[in-house]
Amino acid sequence: MTLPTVGIMSVSAINTEFGIAPSFGAYRVNENHANLLFPLDTGIPTSGAIKFSDFYGKKRNHVIKIFDFNYIDANGNVVPHPDNGSETRIDVRADKWSDDRAVRVIGGFAGKRESGSKINVIVAKPVGSQKGRLTDCAIVTGTWGTSDLIIDLVSANGVVSGAGGDGGKGADGITYAAQLGGNGSSGIGIQHSGTVVNVRSGSRLQNGYAGGTGGSGGRETSKRDRRAGGGGGGGGAGFPAGNGGKGGEPQAGTRDNPSDIGRTGGNGSLLFGGAGGGGGDNEDQAGGGTGGVGAQFNVLAGTGGLGARANNGFAVLSNPGVSFTVNNISGTVHGDLLTLSGDARVT
Repeated sequence: MTLPTVGIMSVSAINTEFGIAPSFGAYRVNENHANLLFPLDTGIPTSGAIKFSDFYGKKRNHVIKIFDFNYIDANGNVVPHPDNGSETRIDVRADKWSDDRAVRVIGGFAGKRESGSKINVIVAKPVGSQKGRLTDCAIVTGTWGTSDLIIDLVSANGVVSGAGGDGGKGADGITYAAQLGGNGSSGIGIQHSGTVVNVRSGSRLQNGYAGGTGGSGGRETSKRDRRAGGGGGGGGAGFPAGNGGKGGEPQAGTRDNPSDIGRTGGNGSLLFGGAGGGGGDNEDQAGGGTGGVGAQFNVLAGTGGLGARANNGFAVLSNPGVSFTVNNISGTVHGDLLTLSGDARVT
């Protein structure tokens, strides 16, 4: 637990908190993890004189690695961690804390301790969510007792993004109406009160963006009953990005196949929503509507043939009553921050 802030500081108390170092001077550590430097704890010297009073109020310090790294396996070989590369849907406590390869106790003198500690989560690779619900998050924190939880997004590799929604299907002529695009999902889901999120230079935290609504169908009946399908909606921006919606196909009437079928909407990407697909054309007599564009930063999803759109996700969601702080330190934060209410929970 945290060392006392006043009174006598003993060697035994320091040893209990940080483990037994080879010498008192060996507590002067300065470890580099993804280009962030970590002392034994904030305020403990990394060089020069070190004294007992430097340990007042300090606690055991950990790094959880959400970045590519190598480790030494049971045979003494240096091998890449199996989770290297981009990931989706990380529960920090359930997925990473349980993996000793991904956890470093600063100094290396003590074992890991879940409560009453400082937990630094470093994200230096892309982490995405899944398509579906607004509450589905790329990273969820879990709960950590009385520990301090700090999440650092670092470098251009440090990207946390909700998933983009798929584009909606275009109308099948007049038989079936156009469909809404899918909702975007969310970035970080906070379950531990007091969590601090630092979005550092070059890194990105964003919501997932909604897919565009499918286009309306067309019909012309002055001579023949000609119909045309609507274009599919564009996929929303995010990671993974939304796929373009399928174009609609007339189910009845005089066909002009395949020209009367709506075009598939464009796929989204991390930063950009896809274009809406063009409407079908039935002998220049009946034309379907263009699908709505997929959403991206500062661009709402197109409403296509319904006059309605799906919803973007959130950059950060927290459970009811759970406090958090987001510090944008020359990074990019796109999307709203929301504390849920009622029975809603991050997922």
